[in-house]
Amino acid sequence: MISREIINFMKKALIFGGSNGLGAAIIERLALLYPGIEITDVDCVPPSYSKPVVSYVQADFAKGYGIAGYCFEDADIVIYTAGIGRLDHFEDFAPAETRRYWSVNTQTPIELIEHFSKRLLSDRPFYLGFVTSIAAQVGSPFFAIYSASKAALAKYIEAVDTELEGAGHPNRILDYCPGFIKGSHFYGLANQPAELEKYADDFLDALQKQESWRLALNDPTYINVIKRYQDDPHRFDLDSYQYKQASGRMNPNPKLTVGYMSGTFDLFHIGHLNILKNAKSHCDYLVVGVHTSGKFKGKETFIPLNERKAIVEAISYVDEVIDAPDDDIDYVLKHQPDFLFVGGDYKGSERFNRYEEILKDKKTKIVYFPYTKGTSSTKLREALDAIKKQ
Repeated sequence: MISREIINFMKKALIFGGSNGLGAAIIERLALLYPGIEITDVDCVPPSYSKPVVSYVQADFAKGYGIAGYCFEDADIVIYTAGIGRLDHFEDFAPAETRRYWSVNTQTPIELIEHFSKRLLSDRPFYLGFVTSIAAQVGSPFFAIYSASKAALAKYIEAVDTELEGAGHPNRILDYCPGFIKGSHFYGLANQPAELEKYADDFLDALQKQESWRLALNDPTYINVIKRYQDDPHRFDLDSYQYKQASGRMNPNPKLTVGYMSGTFDLFHIGHLNILKNAKSHCDYLVVGVHTSGKFKGKETFIPLNERKAIVEAISYVDEVIDAPDDDIDYVLKHQPDFLFVGGDYKGSERFNRYEEILKDKKTKIVYFPYTKGTSSTKLREALDAIKKQ
């Protein structure tokens, strides 16, 4: 159990992925042990509970934006429980999904460690802990991307802890390694506080002791798993392959559907917002290409490219923003998204008739959206031109 002395020191806690699962259980234990502690839950979804001591910050790090835009300072304890993954054949993961895994499981945690590097290097106690996985310790067929992304984080933590120890600094980063957690929201199950409480206490105990690594609950099953892997990695991997094939647990979550659309997004207005919202409702991951200029439409752009991209990136419906190629078909043929979205006014045009012919035997489906009546970039340009003439 985490000591009262340590809890009294902890005035502010920052929990990434604290809305459900183990993160929520850790928040529950911290709030119970020390009701006066200020806790910030950083997650892409609102908390599954209501507690006066907890404030919520919405942040979807699957988009790859990192933590640079967030002011996460002055915390005494920082915990990262966020993670995404599913079982499936390696060839069935789209590049966009792979990027999401690396962003959430590896890139953002490493950025977080870098962000708090001065705190780690100080003599003042600082508690920083991450939840990785038993999959980071062994070969894990059908869990390849999740396993690799968690393993990369685990090795990074191991290396940094060695640097801290070698330089004589007292602080450590905890790599907490669980196997299957029955009550975790990660597996698409309902939160089970009674199951999660023991993991939360175990995590906090390892954290207060400044441990570098702990196997969750010192579970005998997973001690044996690691030993079997170390004894004969190849045999273990083949056994794991066969077990997962026969278990019926393949692909427990829907595969990621990817959509693509492009535009200049100049003089951003409600019509732009509506088409982005509509596009996102048709897919899991929306890539938006922003054109460098309006030349392909024979129009001038008023807003610089970097500002137009920044506006589109800020829209919650958008997962990724790129510089759009001049011709949408170039992106589609290279990346093979599930959908190509476009306004209905393009249906029947020479360009989209050509696209339909090219894509008739391809994976990508063209989706035409109804034209939004009301505000348009053309009307805004006309209004600006009228003002200029006055």
